[in-house]
Amino acid sequence: MEVRDYVIRRILYLVPTIFLVTLITFGLTRISGVPIGAYVNVASGQEQVEAAREMYGLDEPLWKQYLIWMRGILTGNWGWSTEASAPVTSALLQKAPASFELAIAGIIVAGIISITLGTLAGKYQDTWIDHFSRALAIGGMSTPQFWAGLMLILVGYVYLGWFPLGRSDPAIYATISHPTGFYTLDALLNANLAAFWDAVWHLFLPALTIGYAESAVITRHLRSEIVEKKREEYADAARARGVKEGIVFAKHIRRNALIPTVTVAGLSFAFLLRGIVVVELVFAWPGLGRWVANAAVAGDAPAIMGFILLVGVSTILVNLGVDVTYAYLDPRVELGE
Repeated sequence: MEVRDYVIRRILYLVPTIFLVTLITFGLTRISGVPIGAYVNVASGQEQVEAAREMYGLDEPLWKQYLIWMRGILTGNWGWSTEASAPVTSALLQKAPASFELAIAGIIVAGIISITLGTLAGKYQDTWIDHFSRALAIGGMSTPQFWAGLMLILVGYVYLGWFPLGRSDPAIYATISHPTGFYTLDALLNANLAAFWDAVWHLFLPALTIGYAESAVITRHLRSEIVEKKREEYADAARARGVKEGIVFAKHIRRNALIPTVTVAGLSFAFLLRGIVVVELVFAWPGLGRWVANAAVAGDAPAIMGFILLVGVSTILVNLGVDVTYAYLDPRVELGE
C-alpha cells in the first residue's frame, strides 16, 4: 500500500473515532446536570429558557437531541460559558492560542532534553552518564508539575527576579497586532524583537516545567532504542567495513532509534495538552487550562464540555500526524497490506 493510500485510510478512520468522541461528550452534557444550562445564562428569563428548550429539542428523545447538538457543534453553537461571559466558541478561539503556544514550547523543551539525555545514556550505556540520565528521567516522572512549577517560580521569579509570571508585559503586548493569537509568531510577523523576547521570556519557566516532565518517557524510550540498535547487524556490518564508530552511531544507530521515538513524542504532546491545566494555574497563564479549571469550580458545564471536545479532537489529529510522519520516515513500516 502506498503512503498516500495509507494516509487516506487513516483519515477515513477518524470519522468513527470523532463520532465516538462527540457521543461521549454529548453523554456527559446529559448526565452532568440540567442540559438547558448549556444554552442559557443566569441572566436569561423564563421565556428565553423556554425558547432555548424548544430550539434545542430538550423535550425530544435523546437521539434527536444528539442530532440537534451536533448541528450546533458543526455550526459553532457550543453553548454559553458563564465563566467567560461569552459563547464557548469565542472563549475557545480567544484562549486556545495561548495554550497551544505553551504546549508547543513545552514539547520543544522536552525534545531538546530527551534527545540530549537519551543519546548520551544510550551511547554510554551502564556508565555514570547513563545512571545520571536515569535519575533525571525518574525525577521528571515522579515530580508533581505544580511543585516543580512553584520551585521554578521561587528561584527564577522570587529570588533571582530573572523571569516574569503571566504571558506577557501588557505594555509590550499592546504595541503589536495579534492576527494569530500566538504571541511569538505575532511578534515575528510585526518584526518586533522586543515583543518576541518578551514572549520567550514569559514562556521559559512554564515550558520548562511541562517539558521536563514530558521528557522523562521520551528519554528512556530513546535510550532503549539506541541500546537495541547498537546490537543490530547493520551496525556491525558498518563497523566491519571500517566505518568510524562516531559515524556508525550518528548515521546508523541514532537515526534509526529516533524514528520510533517520534511516536512517543507525539503521544507525549497529546498528554501534555491534557495536563496543561495545572501549569497554567501555577504560572497565571491565560489559556484554556486556567479557564476550564475556573469553569469547573463555577459549574460551567458548557465550558468543560467544549474543552473536552477540543482536546479530544486535537489528540486524534496529533495521533494522525504522528502515524503519517512515521510512515514517511520509515519506509519499512507496515501499512496494513
